[in-house]
Amino acid sequence: MTAPPVVAARRLAEAGAVSGEFTYAVIREPVAAGGERRAMVRRRTRLRSGKVVGADGQFLVECLIANRSAQGGLMRLPIPLALPSRILVYDDQSGDLLAATVVWRRDRDVGLRFGEPERDARFRAIADSMRRKFYAVR
Repeated sequence: MTAPPVVAARRLAEAGAVSGEFTYAVIREPVAAGGERRAMVRRRTRLRSGKVVGADGQFLVECLIANRSAQGGLMRLPIPLALPSRILVYDDQSGDLLAATVVWRRDRDVGLRFGEPERDARFRAIADSMRRKFYAVR
């Protein structure tokens, strides 16, 4: 296996330094088998709490949002649970309700791809019901 190529390096020692030259190098991490398929960088969210809602507006399960980008995210369920392929995810901290497609599942972890934000009255009503301290389970 060959070492990853150096992307950038910077000389740290000044002219006339007593000891040898030191450099700082930034290297590219090798791509794992299967490759990285994310189009956007994901940001860790310190495990924000959230709620998973079916496309019909029915509450399904609480979740933890492990990371999130504009195009997708990773959520962790309390138990392995079968979910429909199209869901809504409510972020308790930001108050966002996101339309999502389940793209992969591994035990309690679920990979999501977010769709275009919906703004119709039904979508707003679901978001409003998730913001309340107590929400109805139908």
